[in-house]
Amino acid sequence: MARVKTDNLYITWEHVLHARDQLRASLKLPGPPPLEPLRIWGVPRGGLVAAVLLSHALDCKLVLTVNPAEATLIVDEFADTGATLREYAACPTAALFMRKGCSLPPDFFGMLIHDRRYIVFPWEIG
Repeated sequence: MARVKTDNLYITWEHVLHARDQLRASLKLPGPPPLEPLRIWGVPRGGLVAAVLLSHALDCKLVLTVNPAEATLIVDEFADTGATLREYAACPTAALFMRKGCSLPPDFFGMLIHDRRYIVFPWEIG
């Protein structure tokens, strides 16, 4: 059995689903929808998991390519510095989790993380 490093912050599936629900709620603010019809694209690796979870929760289309001309939300699992999502600035961006102090925050996020430790998601443990 693999040993768990104590200097990491381990995110559970319960945390992930709570962050997904928080993110979903932030996308359904009063007033006109920010994106309609909503299409979701996930940043490869962890963002794919986040995008699938969010597309199911919102009952919307998960797409395999980004087209800035269409209402596409770019989703990642974690915004630390914001550099990854900056590459997709032509579209609205979202992250399940965002580290406090993120210099380029996404347009939407689920949960704010104050901890500075390295984040390990449940799909990364193996």
